[in-house]
Amino acid sequence: MGQVLKTNQLNPDGVLIEVDMSKLYAGSSFFIPCLNIPLATKQVQDIAAQHGMRPFTIQTSIHEGMLGIRVWE
Repeated sequence: MGQVLKTNQLNPDGVLIEVDMSKLYAGSSFFIPCLNIPLATKQVQDIAAQHGMRPFTIQTSIHEGMLGIRVWE
């Protein structure tokens, strides 16, 4: 059974990650390490929609040897 996520939470690979979208400003970015790129992307888009935020730029990325997504405001 799937875990119910709260606002600002995602879990693309089953590990709970909390992001604070209110801290983003123009030009800032954050990295989410994950293997399930499509689910992570959807969950970030869902969080943005919950806050009435415009769509972000989201790109598959490797950071310090880890696969994941980078999200830009």
